[in-house]
Amino acid sequence: MEQLEATGCGQAMDVYREPLLIKSKQRVQKHGEVFTPRWVVEKMIAIPGIKEKTEDVFATFLEPSAGEGAFLLAIENAKLQHACRNYSKESWGAYALWALTSIYGIEFLEDNLNVVRRGMLDLFAAFCETVYGRPISEETDLFKSARTIILANIVQGDALTKKNRWGEEITFSCWSQVPGTERMVERTAFTYSSLLAESRDKAPCPQGSLFGVLEQQSGEAAPAYAMADIEQVWREERENG
Repeated sequence: MEQLEATGCGQAMDVYREPLLIKSKQRVQKHGEVFTPRWVVEKMIAIPGIKEKTEDVFATFLEPSAGEGAFLLAIENAKLQHACRNYSKESWGAYALWALTSIYGIEFLEDNLNVVRRGMLDLFAAFCETVYGRPISEETDLFKSARTIILANIVQGDALTKKNRWGEEITFSCWSQVPGTERMVERTAFTYSSLLAESRDKAPCPQGSLFGVLEQQSGEAAPAYAMADIEQVWREERENG
């Protein structure tokens, strides 16, 4: 623990840029696209009740209009800082991945989707470099699993229609920690529409929003992947792809 704190890993990492508020008038008119300034993002995630959830690697957040990921990056940054302050160097990688599994986003525009995915992966890599004292290789299990989780959790779609550009249901993955283990995960697919169902008796995965965590549970989960180590989930993606 002391070794991680000594690296400064628990401090805010300013590796994501201030977003443009408007890319073009045409995009505003066509898509209503106006980005949130960073100072507003920081105030919002500091709200009591939200702040505590950003300091829990398992508390889930869903941003239904991700843009270039200002909120998602801020939440990821806070969660990875928390992992630095609370877990050893040996455990950090696993808990950093658990933090990624808790962050979900939907974005309609493909260019924005690519930006937010890349930004989240770059932020993760920056923390890894600080923790381990060297750049992380893209060939490591840690990096590949981080990329797999981000691609599964940050998806293209329209939160209003609940469908993606192919007309399919927006689908996420629930990443459940196997009870009594630190690293084992059970992955289950579920649809976005299941989160919005009126009946909340069963949940595919406890979900949250930028303004709190929904404790109610709803919908039906699709068949799960095989149980795996959290740093090996990229293999599951390949084998089930």
